[in-house]
Amino acid sequence: MPPRSKIQGFSLVEVAMSIAIMGFCLLAVFGLLPVGLTSNAVSSSQTRAVDILTAISIDLRETPAVSGGETTTAQFRIPLKSGTSVIFLNDELELVPRKTARYRAAVILGAEPPVGPTLGRIMISWPAGQENISAAAGCIEGVMTLSGGGQ
Repeated sequence: MPPRSKIQGFSLVEVAMSIAIMGFCLLAVFGLLPVGLTSNAVSSSQTRAVDILTAISIDLRETPAVSGGETTTAQFRIPLKSGTSVIFLNDELELVPRKTARYRAAVILGAEPPVGPTLGRIMISWPAGQENISAAAGCIEGVMTLSGGGQ
């Protein structure tokens, strides 16, 4: 009878240990998944808010100010007068009613642009229904200068 060759392979204990290690690693990866999804959602909202801030800034800069008359911007219909104007927008940069809005934009102008250079402050917050900025899920702010004549 020929001698038996030594059979090589994995024992049941080795297979069980490798499955346990793989399970532990998968558990750790799946535990981090909600954190990654939340970070992605926050990042998307912040990026969209910056897009809105930029669009409002461009809209304000491109609207010529007229002395003696109330001028509004072309895209967002923001009045060029001193004080605060609040508009509500969706993800497509469309003006929508407050109920259906995702973003709230507050535009604060120091003086009416025909007078001379005007400091403007734009605050974008979300969700739109939250009046208190400190309780909002997110908020970004930008400052801009409008020169006399609306440019």
